[in-house]
Formats: sequence, C-alpha cells, structure tokens
Amino acid sequence: MSQGKGNYLVIIQPKLLAPTGKVAAVDEVLKRMDQADATRGRDLFLSRHGANCASCHQLEGVGNVFAPGLADIGDRTDAEFLARSILEPNAAITEGFAMQVFTQHDDSAVAGIVLEETGREVKVATAGGVVLRVAKAQVAKRETLKQSAMPAAFGAMLQPQQVADVVAYLLQQKAKPSGFHFETQKDQVALWLDEKKIGTYLLKHPQLTRQAWINMKTHTGRQVTRNYPPQASDGADHPLMHPGIWMGFGHLDGQDYWRLQAKVLHDGFVQPPKVGPNHASITVRNRYQTADGKGEVCQEICRMEFRRHADGILLLWDSTFRNEQRDFYFGDQEESGLAVRVASPLRVKGGNGTIINHRGEKNGVGIWGKESKWFDYAGQIKGRHVGLLVAAHPDNPRLSWLHARDYGVVVTNPFPKQPKERREPYVKTWVKKGKPFRLRYAVLIHDTAQPIDPALAYQSMLQALKTTRN
Repeated sequence: MSQGKGNYLVIIQPKLLAPTGKVAAVDEVLKRMDQADATRGRDLFLSRHGANCASCHQLEGVGNVFAPGLADIGDRTDAEFLARSILEPNAAITEGFAMQVFTQHDDSAVAGIVLEETGREVKVATAGGVVLRVAKAQVAKRETLKQSAMPAAFGAMLQPQQVADVVAYLLQQKAKPSGFHFETQKDQVALWLDEKKIGTYLLKHPQLTRQAWINMKTHTGRQVTRNYPPQASDGADHPLMHPGIWMGFGHLDGQDYWRLQAKVLHDGFVQPPKVGPNHASITVRNRYQTADGKGEVCQEICRMEFRRHADGILLLWDSTFRNEQRDFYFGDQEESGLAVRVASPLRVKGGNGTIINHRGEKNGVGIWGKESKWFDYAGQIKGRHVGLLVAAHPDNPRLSWLHARDYGVVVTNPFPKQPKERREPYVKTWVKKGKPFRLRYAVLIHDTAQPIDPALAYQSMLQALKTTRN
C-alpha cells in the first residue's frame, strides 16, 4: 500500500447567518438602525452564504432580475417600509411580481413570477431563481395569488440587527452619480468607484520606467496594495520595482524591464477610457524600448477592464505583444509576468496574511516555483477579510508558476522555470515577426465580512475570463 502524502484543500464556508429561533419584528429592526452597518448589509444581500437576495434581485451588476429593481430604492422609500417588505413581504406586492400558478393538463404545477410571455409560452422565475418555460397549450388553469414571490422566512433567518444592516445598504441605493469613472491627467489615470478613489494607473513616472496600478483599494476603501512610494512601515525593499499591480519582464529580448534598466513608453490610448455603473475599461499602447533608447523590442496593446463582483472588484488584464519588423523572445527569468505587491498588513512576514494556491499549499515555502491555477494573498484590515486572488487564463501559452515571497510579492510567471537562477535564459520563448503573443489574467480585489471561498471565486473569474473579447 502506498504511504505517499496527499495534499488537501479544506474550504470553510463563511457563515453570515446565525438564527436564534426567534422571529424578527419591524420595531426591533427600527430600534437598531442607529447601529446599522451598510457594508455588512451588502455582504448579507449579495452573498449566497447570507440572505442571498441576489438570487432574485440585482444590485451593483450582481444577481438576477427576477424581482423589483432596487437601484434607486433609497430615493423611493424609508427604513420602515424596507423592513416591513423584508419581514412581511405579502403586505405590499409590487405590480407584476405577484405569485402566479400555472396548473397543467397533467396536474403538475409551476409557480413563480412571469418574466416574459408570448403567444406560445410563458417564462416563469421560480423559487431560487430557476427559470422554467411553460407552454400555453399545456396550461389548464392560471391563477394570480395574493402572495409575493419573496419568501416570508427572513424574519427567522436574520437577526434584527442583520435586517437593519440590509436596510441600511438598501437606503444607500440612490439615483445619484455612481459606478466607475476615470480622471485622466497628463501622466496618470485615477479610477473611481461610487465616489471612492480605488487606484491610479501610472502612464509615466520619473523613476518607475514601466506602467503600473498603484495604491489600489477595495470597494470599501481599504488599501490592498503597498503604498507607492513606500512609507516607513512598508519596509525599504524594492521601493521602486514593486509598485502595486503591474506586468514586468526580467529578460525580454535581452532587455531588463523588471529592474528598470530599459523603459516601457506609454504611446497613447488605443480607445478612450470607457465607464459605466458596473464596468470600466482602459486600453493603452506601450512600446518596449532597448536600454539605449535607440531601438524597440515590441509593442504591447493592453486592455484592463474592471467589473463589480459579489466579493469586491474584478480586474481582467489582457496584453498582446507584437513586432511587425522582426522576431523577438521572452527569457525565462523568475521576475516575469503579472505581479502584485500587497499592502503591508496582508504580508505573511510582518503582517497577518496567508498565501494559498489551488492545492491548498501555503506561503512562500509551500508555493514558490510550483505551477498553479490561482493564488490568494489575503488577511484582515480593519475587521474585514481583504486580499488579492490572481488567476491566469487557461489559454495562456503555458500554465503559470508562482514566484512568491512572504514579504508581500507574488509573480504569476507564464514562462519556463530555470533549473538554476541566472540572468541569461536557458529557454527562449520566441515570437515570430507579425505574430501576436497574448497573456491574460484576472485579479479579484476582494473585501468581505467573512473569508471568501477562493476555489468558488476562481470559477466566477474563469467565467469572466472566457467572456472577454477574443
């Protein structure tokens, strides 16, 4: 019998709910509104481990549209109405969202709200967000009930304070300027979300000679990447080379862009920055110059898209490299690929953070040099579970390995790993003249009340990667 060791990843599902056995009442909720926390309410509303309201309602671009829209509910009502709607859903039923029952000729029945109706069939959203199609020719009886499709179980499921938290979150949903927007200056672009600045993209910097996202924050305003420039509490290591979230290469056709020995020049926007309530994107052209400034190795078209996500903010990174004049190559330096430097509180060494890969291996000693579908570098900041979950696109040229350090940096490297570190490459990844070389990644900037399930979040990231433009 084999005595080999096995690796196991144990995922602990976050538990946002803790029913007491008592049924919450509206007056109990209203008494707790002064202590209500909208951030906690957001977690309860959107998370499948909370009230899971997003299975029917949609907010922040997350969820389904099987129930009344709530985007401006904070302008239309007050705390008492919202609390009563949650705890007593049958008291006031929005037109078009009453429960309907379709009894068919075989005596089976389908109950739910009508999403769409044609001359031949009815599309019905049933409990839990499952959509069924009912052929009208099979319907023997159709009834409209004086009952809301919203379940009446939230009074027992949620404690009064939790209902108050959800109400506080809903009261924030107002018809005011919200969503993503950019502020473009000569040398940088600032990204905002819902009136919070969440990061800055450096186009040009007097010392950092490649582009990068710096001082990245979560949707609640907690900083998730190291200060740039670093402060005294951040340590003195690599003060220029490790800015935040960036792409760098220690050996690209003989040039070292990682150690800032050669420059990457911003050459304008391929498309103007695009923004909306739930998405934002920026597409730039970068030119990789030789160290003497007289030549060019290649051009990069880089599209970076931000999306709202149930656990925070999702960044989709898509870079294509090309040279129309000659062949060029990528070396196998360990400092190559998409890199992140986390905020100091999240570090393994000197902070409260942990790095984990898809096999459940942990921290630099456990994951360095190993191929991995994803890694999560996470810890706590001001009572919230915060981190960066990074995954490479499965269609990248090869499965990435991790150059990971406990002091706060991880590089997702798509090139071969050297058998022994040296500056000259053992293996060159050649790109033919006029041919594209494409690298794609996803970065989830997560911020939740309870630790996320990274394996589950990875599946949503994978789906998002597959929907990016080909």
